[in-house]
Amino acid sequence: MQLDLEYDPNPPFDTGSPNKVPKKMRKRLKTRMEFFLRNNLADENL
Repeated sequence: MQLDLEYDPNPPFDTGSPNKVPKKMRKRLKTRMEFFLRNNLADENL
């Protein structure tokens, strides 16, 4: 969630910036967000 929102004031989990997250995790989040957006946009066009 932090990475998605780029929340980074002083988080307890230091993953609020894409620069602080391993590449594998960024790729996983990108895939999940693309899936979410694709499905939600399809639902809105019904």
